[in-house]
Amino acid sequence: MSGILIGMVIAVHQHDNSLDVQLARDDSVLYGVPLVGPAMTTAAGLVNMPHPEGDQGSQTVVSYVVLCQTDGGYIAIGFISPQVNQMNFDRKNFKIDRHASDVYSTIDENGNIELSHPSGTFARIATSPGHEDLTGKDHDGLWAISKNKAAVWLSVVIANAGSVKAEIKIDPAGNVTINHAGSLMVNTSESATINAKSITLNAPTTINGATSINGSLLQHNGVDIGYYHTHTDVKAGGDTTGSPS
Repeated sequence: MSGILIGMVIAVHQHDNSLDVQLARDDSVLYGVPLVGPAMTTAAGLVNMPHPEGDQGSQTVVSYVVLCQTDGGYIAIGFISPQVNQMNFDRKNFKIDRHASDVYSTIDENGNIELSHPSGTFARIATSPGHEDLTGKDHDGLWAISKNKAAVWLSVVIANAGSVKAEIKIDPAGNVTINHAGSLMVNTSESATINAKSITLNAPTTINGATSINGSLLQHNGVDIGYYHTHTDVKAGGDTTGSPS
C-alpha cells in the first residue's frame, strides 16, 4: 500500500460493486474502483451503494470515499461522512439505517425500534406507539423525507411447501383482508368489543354462554322474533297459536 486518497463518487456500478471517483487532489477520475464491502461472498453479503444524484459538478446528493493505492491499483475502503448532511444526530447510541429511497429504520438508546416508509406507513416496537418524525432534528436541521410518498400496501404472508397458507393484506384505503388455510382462534382474558357499520356471518354459528341482545329488531328469515313480535290467531287453553307476525 503506497497512499491514501479522498475522492467524490461520480458514478456507481452496481453490477460489479465498483465506483467512478473524482480525486480531491487534482480532479482526475478513476474508473471502476472496487469497493470493499462489510461482508461479501459469491452467494451472500450486504449490498448498499447509494448513487449520486444530480448532474456532475452540481450533485444534490454527494458521497465521498477513502481510497488506497496498492501495487495492483486502487480500492475504495469506505465512505467518509460529508461535513454537512442529514444523517448526523446529537443523540447518544442512536442508530439510523436510511436507504436512498427514503425508507429508513432507527433504534434509540432505550431500545425503541421503528421501520418507516416515506408514505407514512411504519412499524414500531417502542414505549410509545406514535411515529417519531425526525424532520429537521438532525445536527444540521436538514433531515427531510421527500421521495416515494405514493400509497402502499402492507402484506404479511406465510408460505410453506410452495403454497400460501396464510396472509394479511391492508390496502392503501385501509381495507384489511385475512385469508388462511387453517383455523382461527382469538383468546382474551378480558372483554372484547367490535365496532362496525354491519357484521355478516356466513357460517353455522354456535354461542356458548348467556346472550343479551340490545336493539330494536330481532328477525329470523325476515320475521320479527324480538321484543315487539306478536302472534296471530291466539287461542285459549292448550291450542297452538298462529305464527309470529
